[in-house]
Order: sequence, then C-alpha cells, then structure tokens
Amino acid sequence: MFDSLLKPHDMTMSQGWVLVHLLRENGLRQSELAERLEVATVTTSKLIDRLEATSNGAPTPKIAAPTVCLPPTRPRPSSRS
Repeated sequence: MFDSLLKPHDMTMSQGWVLVHLLRENGLRQSELAERLEVATVTTSKLIDRLEATSNGAPTPKIAAPTVCLPPTRPRPSSRS
C-alpha cells in the first residue's frame, strides 16, 4: 500500500521512510536518521540527494551538516473562491 502511495511521486520506499522519519522528528542528524533507517550514513545522503533531484519544486530535505531538516511548509493556495 505504501508503495502505491509513493509511485505517483516517483519515490522509492526508502525515500518515503526518510520523509516519514523527518516528519516525526525534523532536524535529525544524518547519523541519527541513518540509525533509524538501519542503513549507512552514506546511504542516507544518497537517498536525500535523490529526493532533492526528483522533487519537481516540492519541499525536500536539506542537509545543513550534520542535520537534515524539512523546509518550512508553504501555505497551500485556497481552492475556494
């Protein structure tokens, strides 16, 4: 089910888990994020690089060494007239 939610956004399951962990606890150190994902720190960096590359203007994690943060959310345009 998670895969079907991510597929339209051209995201992998691993990239989705990066976002899930950052939504739960923004500002994690890259090493903390890697620990939570149970991967090497370099793998986390590559996942974030791929998220940034495929973001199409959407908010993506930013590495401000050594922490990883989601940017502040922008207000969504109102669909009401």
